[in-house]
Parts: sequence; C-alpha cells; structure tokens
Amino acid sequence: FGHKSGAFTGADRDRVGLFEAASGGTLFLDEIGELPLDVQVKLLRVLQEGEVRRLGENAARPIDVRIVAATNRDLEEEVANGGFREDLLYRLNVITLELPALAERPDDVLPLFYHFLGQTCAQTERPVPKVTPELEQVLQGYGWPGNVRELENEAKRLLAVCVEGQPLTVDRLSQRILRAAEKEKTAPASLAEQERRLVEQHLRLAGGNRTRTAKSLGISREGLRKKMKRLGIA
Repeated sequence: FGHKSGAFTGADRDRVGLFEAASGGTLFLDEIGELPLDVQVKLLRVLQEGEVRRLGENAARPIDVRIVAATNRDLEEEVANGGFREDLLYRLNVITLELPALAERPDDVLPLFYHFLGQTCAQTERPVPKVTPELEQVLQGYGWPGNVRELENEAKRLLAVCVEGQPLTVDRLSQRILRAAEKEKTAPASLAEQERRLVEQHLRLAGGNRTRTAKSLGISREGLRKKMKRLGIA
C-alpha cells in the first residue's frame, strides 16, 4: 500500500506501494491463501473502492489495476474454516484457471525437465548433456509431490552432481526419487487394475458425472479425463 515519510521509524522517504506502481497494468498476488485476515480486509477495501491509502496519509489515491491471484489452497474450504474471507473470494473469483498437479499430467514432466535443463546449462555456460532412457522413465513415473519446483531443483541438482560431458543417469537422482522408483518396481502387477476399479466405482456413485467424480477422488476434471484415458475407461 506504500507509506508516507515519517509514518513509522525508519520511513525516511515516501514509498509508492505495489498497487500504485501497477496502476494501469496488472498486479500478480502469489499465494493469496496465505494472506493474514487483517490484510485481507485492506485488500478487499482496495478492490471494492478502486483506491489506496498510503500508511500515514489521510487522502486516498485512485488506482486502476487488474488482479491476478494464485494459490495452492482450496479457498472455499478455507472460507468454511474461517481462514479466508468469503467476500474477498467472491471479489477475486471472476475467472478461475485450475492447473492440475504435475502428478496428474505426466506427459508434461519431460518437456519441463528439458526446459529447466537447457535453462540451467545456458546460465552456467555448459552444453546440454544427454539423458538416458532409464532416467526419463523414472522421472515420468515419479509422483512429484513438490510439483514443478521440485522438478526444476532436481534438474539443477543432476547437473551439479554429474560430470560434464557424460550423460545424466538414474543413479545420480535424489534418494527420495530412487526409493520411490524402487517401490514402484515391487508394487503388485494389479495396481492399475485396482486403480481402474476405484475410478469406475466413483463414476457409478456419481451417476457418471465427471465433475463430481473428480471431486470425490481429490483430483481435477482434466486429471480424471487423462486417468480414464490411461486406464482405458470409456
């Protein structure tokens, strides 16, 4: 929101806030679900009135800002639990874009991995190494609980621990990924069949409604579509 000179100890000059700086453009608010309730009230006031008041000033300043907000939390659930204001949610929730977790879109893993690999190689001025098919298979089969950030860090880590000029191999992966890959090898062969039966059961209970089925399974509708395609469910 900005502040006026002398508004608090250390405020030796006027400071333009992010809303003012972004006026006429777009302001991206990441992890909006982490915002404390008292700040949520202030944000709601700015969005409703289209003006902002710097700390230490009485006069409000008009702003015209497009807001893009992101969160990895279920804000409707946060509202029910009292952690997020319902009126702020409705004010922000004009157009919603849901990005499924990386585990729900395994086809994106390798393109993203090679993107991060090339990006890091360009920054460190080294050639992009070859990647063994075995490593590609493990990367695509891993669940990536840390999503894209975890994948990016693993790409950087592999480059750091592998000898320049040599291909990236499975044995250089983080231990948590190697352990997960080992568990996958020892999993029963009927695991896919069990998963297919589970999805079919939820579909029947939801009367074939994919939106309700996805919600009961705890995944996105797009994730359900891909899962049904992979498991051969019509």
